Amino acid sequence: FSARFSVLFQTNTSTFINSTNSLFDTISGDFTRLDLFVRQKLGRGLELFANFNNLNGRPDEVFRGAVDSNPSFTEFYGRTFDVGVRFRN
Repeated sequence: FSARFSVLFQTNTSTFINSTNSLFDTISGDFTRLDLFVRQKLGRGLELFANFNNLNGRPDEVFRGAVDSNPSFTEFYGRTFDVGVRFRN
Protein backbone atom coordinates (compact mmCIF):
# COMPACT_ATOMS: atom_id res chain seq x y z
CA PHE A 1 0.00 0.00 0.00
CA SER A 2 1.22 3.50 -0.73
CA ALA A 3 -0.36 6.92 -0.38
CA ARG A 4 0.68 10.48 -1.14
CA PHE A 5 -1.02 13.59 0.20
CA SER A 6 0.09 16.87 -1.33
CA VAL A 7 -0.61 20.50 -0.59
CA LEU A 8 -0.07 23.14 -3.25
CA PHE A 9 -0.01 26.75 -2.08
CA GLN A 10 0.41 29.65 -4.46
CA THR A 11 0.51 33.21 -3.22
CA ASN A 12 -1.14 36.04 -5.10
CA THR A 13 0.62 37.19 -8.26
CA SER A 14 0.27 40.21 -10.52
CA THR A 15 -1.25 39.25 -13.83
CA PHE A 16 -1.58 42.72 -15.35
CA ILE A 17 -0.18 46.13 -14.38
CA ASN A 18 -1.71 49.24 -15.93
CA SER A 19 0.95 51.93 -16.33
CA THR A 20 -1.47 54.86 -15.99
CA ASN A 21 -4.06 53.76 -13.41
CA SER A 22 -3.52 51.19 -10.65
CA LEU A 23 -7.28 50.63 -10.38
CA PHE A 24 -6.99 48.52 -13.52
CA ASP A 25 -4.20 46.27 -12.16
CA THR A 26 -5.23 42.63 -11.82
CA ILE A 27 -3.98 40.17 -9.24
CA SER A 28 -4.45 36.41 -9.16
CA GLY A 29 -5.50 35.54 -5.61
CA ASP A 30 -3.62 33.06 -3.45
CA PHE A 31 -4.98 29.54 -3.13
CA THR A 32 -4.32 26.19 -1.51
CA ARG A 33 -5.13 22.92 -3.26
CA LEU A 34 -5.17 19.48 -1.64
CA ASP A 35 -4.54 16.26 -3.62
CA LEU A 36 -4.43 12.59 -2.61
CA PHE A 37 -3.10 9.51 -4.41
CA VAL A 38 -3.49 5.94 -3.10
CA ARG A 39 -2.29 2.63 -4.55
CA GLN A 40 -2.66 -0.96 -3.44
CA LYS A 41 -0.57 -3.71 -5.02
CA LEU A 42 -2.46 -6.99 -5.34
CA GLY A 43 0.41 -9.21 -6.54
CA ARG A 44 1.59 -10.53 -9.91
CA GLY A 45 1.82 -6.99 -11.28
CA LEU A 46 -1.78 -6.04 -10.56
CA GLU A 47 -2.59 -2.87 -8.62
CA LEU A 48 -5.56 -0.65 -7.82
CA PHE A 49 -5.15 3.11 -7.68
CA ALA A 50 -7.14 6.26 -7.03
CA ASN A 51 -6.13 9.87 -7.65
CA PHE A 52 -8.18 12.68 -6.03
CA ASN A 53 -7.49 16.29 -7.07
CA ASN A 54 -8.57 19.60 -5.53
CA LEU A 55 -10.21 17.93 -2.52
CA ASN A 56 -11.07 21.29 -0.98
CA GLY A 57 -12.72 22.55 -4.21
CA ARG A 58 -10.81 25.83 -4.21
CA PRO A 59 -11.54 28.10 -7.23
CA ASP A 60 -9.08 30.45 -8.92
CA GLU A 61 -9.91 34.11 -8.27
CA VAL A 62 -8.74 37.32 -9.94
CA PHE A 63 -9.00 40.72 -8.24
CA ARG A 64 -8.90 44.19 -9.76
CA GLY A 65 -6.99 47.06 -8.17
CA ALA A 66 -5.91 46.88 -4.53
CA VAL A 67 -9.11 45.14 -3.40
CA ASP A 68 -8.71 41.47 -2.46
CA SER A 69 -12.12 40.81 -0.90
CA ASN A 70 -14.42 40.90 -3.95
CA PRO A 71 -13.10 38.94 -6.95
CA SER A 72 -13.74 40.33 -10.41
CA PHE A 73 -13.38 36.84 -11.93
CA THR A 74 -13.77 33.36 -10.45
CA GLU A 75 -13.04 30.09 -12.24
CA PHE A 76 -14.31 26.87 -10.68
CA TYR A 77 -12.48 23.65 -11.54
CA GLY A 78 -14.22 21.49 -8.96
CA ARG A 79 -12.95 18.20 -7.61
CA THR A 80 -11.75 15.45 -9.94
CA PHE A 81 -10.83 11.84 -9.37
CA ASP A 82 -9.51 8.88 -11.31
CA VAL A 83 -9.91 5.28 -10.20
CA GLY A 84 -8.38 2.37 -12.04
CA VAL A 85 -6.64 -0.94 -12.30
CA ARG A 86 -3.09 -1.24 -13.62
CA PHE A 87 -1.06 -4.25 -14.70
CA ARG A 88 2.76 -4.12 -14.79
CA ASN A 89 5.09 -7.02 -15.61
